[in-house]
Formats: sequence, C-alpha cells, structure tokens
Amino acid sequence: MLLIMFMLPQAMAQTEVAIVIQAGSIQSMQPSQLYMDTDYVLNVKVLDENGNPVEGAVVQFTPASGLVTVTGSSSATTSADGTASLRLKFTAGGVVSLYVDDSRVKSLIIYYPSLPSGASAFILGTYIIIGLALVYAVYEGPYKSLRKV
Repeated sequence: MLLIMFMLPQAMAQTEVAIVIQAGSIQSMQPSQLYMDTDYVLNVKVLDENGNPVEGAVVQFTPASGLVTVTGSSSATTSADGTASLRLKFTAGGVVSLYVDDSRVKSLIIYYPSLPSGASAFILGTYIIIGLALVYAVYEGPYKSLRKV
C-alpha cells in the first residue's frame, strides 16, 4: 500500500510548458525542448502585434513527421486572457507543428529522452566492425607488401 502511495504522485506528475506567441511567431518557450513519453500541460499565450491577448484563437499541435502521435487534448481555444491550456503527451520522437487558427507558427522537435535501448549497442558494434575492417585493410594491404621484403 505504501508503495502505491509513493508511486502515485510520480505517475501523476506533469511538466508545465509556457509558450508565448506574438503576431504569429513564438517569442518564448520554457522549457525549450519537449520529450516523448512525458505528460505535459502546455499553456500557450497568444498575443496580437501590440501585445494584447487574443481571445477565441484555436491552438493546435499536429504531427508533421516521424513516428510521433499526440495523445490527449491536441487543440484548445484561448480564453479572455489569451491563454489556451492543453494536456497532452507525445508517444515517440519526431516533429509536431504548432498552429494558431490554421496558420502554422512553428515546427517543434520532440526528442527521445535517451537513445532507444538497442541503439547504443548497435552504434558501438558498428564502430568496432568498421575499426577492425580498417585495421585489416591496412595490415593486409600496405603492410603485407613490406613484410615480404
């Protein structure tokens, strides 16, 4: 029972992200990177050219490339203070596009928190094989002719 109570707050933890969009472009985003398999609460504030809040703007996150999908509320409408809050999660790495009223504001990269489990072993194995092939090529090539002399 104690274990469940200890794990419950961790499972419910969400990362807050604050995005400010003014005149159709992102002015700030904290934190600056988004990761897959993280529960986010994205607070997007939409401002006009003069810095006034825009009410009724539709903010939407749409997968653009990669394996990424968006789970949760991928679109919301701004309130009187110009803020739209979205609770969502990205299921894989890739690129998502951020739209305000059907106009693309920016493409955001969704990062993997680390390399997938087999990727580091594959990369290391590839470097070892390439290194051994180069050693063999040099040993059997230029050095072979020098050994026979």
